[in-house]
Formats: sequence, structure tokens, C-alpha cells
Amino acid sequence: MNRTEKEQEVQRLGEFFKNSNFTVLADYCGLTVKDVTDLRRSLREANTEMKVVKNTLAQIAVRDSEMKVLVEHFVGSTAVFSSQGDPVNAAKILVKFAKQFEKLKLKVGFFFW
Repeated sequence: MNRTEKEQEVQRLGEFFKNSNFTVLADYCGLTVKDVTDLRRSLREANTEMKVVKNTLAQIAVRDSEMKVLVEHFVGSTAVFSSQGDPVNAAKILVKFAKQFEKLKLKVGFFFW
């Protein structure tokens, strides 16, 4: 990824975070493709999107925002779950899935009102 592509990705991630009222970071290492696909499908119904991010670019994207408290949590394999709808439904789906599949480790959540 060259510098221009990185700058564009930081802008996209910045918009992704900015448009979110509920964000959760999780370690997804060890989940199968089928598990991730099933999780994405159930989250889509709750108006929630999952993105696997490059930690350094995500840190830059949130550095100058209200979400700057998340910077220290962008370590390891990081998936970002972002909801633009009702955060309760998204949270319920994530917690249920994390209980069912122990390989999904929820790191931190951010709720913006």
C-alpha cells in the first residue's frame, strides 16, 4: 500500500468512525470464514457493519476525534463493528456471538450519543 492509498484509507476510516454512534473493537483471530460470514450476516440485520482494519491507519483515523480513547486498543487482529442504528441490537448480537465462539474476544466499546 503506497502513501496515497494509506491516506485514502485513513479518510475512509475516519468517515466510517464519524458516522457511527456505537463502535466495538474485537480480536477475531481463529474464527473461520464461515463464522465471520454468519456474524456479518446477523449484524447486517441490525444495521451494523464489520471491518477488519490496519491498526496504524485506524489509530490515525481516530486520533483527532472523540474516539481517540480507542487508540490504545488497536493491537493484534482488530475487527471494528460499527452501528448507525440501534446500538442495543448490535451489542446483543456481538455478546451472544462472543459467548458462542470464544475466539471472538471483545476488547472495548464506544457509544456516542
